[in-house]
Amino acid sequence: MHKLNCKKQMEKHILICITTIIILLTFCDAIALPPPKYIEESKAKADLIIIGKTTKIDSVVDIKGYELFSIGINPIVVLNVKDKEKDIRKYRDSTLYIIFSKPREPDDNDNEKKIVFGNYGPTTPQPREEETILIFLKKHLKEGYFLLAGGSYGYICLDTDSSEELIELKKEIELYREWCRQIKNVEIRKTMDSYYKKTLDFLEENIRRKK
Repeated sequence: MHKLNCKKQMEKHILICITTIIILLTFCDAIALPPPKYIEESKAKADLIIIGKTTKIDSVVDIKGYELFSIGINPIVVLNVKDKEKDIRKYRDSTLYIIFSKPREPDDNDNEKKIVFGNYGPTTPQPREEETILIFLKKHLKEGYFLLAGGSYGYICLDTDSSEELIELKKEIELYREWCRQIKNVEIRKTMDSYYKKTLDFLEENIRRKK
């Protein structure tokens, strides 16, 4: 009986350790990147995919040394929404808010880290005011707020200041399209690729307008 109780205690201890590791990995910048197709599949599960314009950054609440912020997004093009037609109309004329956080007292003020919940990627997303973005969003428990789907890969700035930057941006989008081709599910693969194709069309249309 004593051995049985010891075994149960050991199993419980191991479970707690595994859970703690999972939680730490969720919020750690230095985790191993998942396979590219997994990143695109996670973005495909987004509740809302839009091209939009960011607005003002606001402080939300302070939790365990991290100050939470939100940034507004005014949709320009709604590429997909899970609730379909009625919500497309609703979101098209709304300001959305994504949640992110950063340390109150960063070690290096010149390179302030920002951690977006659900983050993974070579760098953390850097939300800024008044920039055009392609973004993949998951609904947050707090009504009207969203988290990023796909971490830093789910927040793509579409602003460029030169033809060289535009070329690099197009290369980045083509890289995501290449990742999509690794998805086994044909429907998901084609749907994700269509979002990037529409984004490239959006960029070309903006270039024509500026000429």
